[in-house]
Amino acid sequence: MNFETADYIAEIRQKNEKAMEFVIGKYSKLLYKVVYTVLGQFKDDGYIEECLSDIFLSIWNNSDKFIGDKDKFKSWICAIAKYKAIDYSRKRIRTAQVGNIEEIFIASNESVEEEYLMKEYKDKLLELIEKMEEPYRSIFIKRYFLGDSSDEISKDLGLTRSNVNTHLSRGRKVLREKLKLALGEVL
Repeated sequence: MNFETADYIAEIRQKNEKAMEFVIGKYSKLLYKVVYTVLGQFKDDGYIEECLSDIFLSIWNNSDKFIGDKDKFKSWICAIAKYKAIDYSRKRIRTAQVGNIEEIFIASNESVEEEYLMKEYKDKLLELIEKMEEPYRSIFIKRYFLGDSSDEISKDLGLTRSNVNTHLSRGRKVLREKLKLALGEVL
């Protein structure tokens, strides 16, 4: 069966393992990028791979909950990946002990304080993006998490390219202002 043209989503719902193998092959690189943006700070490829396995298991187990077409499927699995990676990040931080705290902070030239502030900044930024109104939230997720171009976003959402770019610009301005208020600093 050619899953490029077949309804692989329906096949996954029927627990067709070949359809799931197709999804893994088609979306692994994309989901890796999404997970890496959250878990890359830990410098542990094994942990990222474990998270990816858990993501594919969630897709398999929850495929009956997906409502939509192939275009929305990509966004759905990226959302699963993002939230699963955030869960993994929280779990990793929670279980860290004083003896291995250096594992949490990137071994770099930056100080531990700078790393903490950057993590706090990233967490707050994710929280603010999640609270954005539509279409700003969808545009931001597609652009900055999925790496879609303005042209791709405009086609997906039925907006002009200029409109997408305007939403991105206004959204960045609003995020900067909210971050200033939330973090109490000038960005």
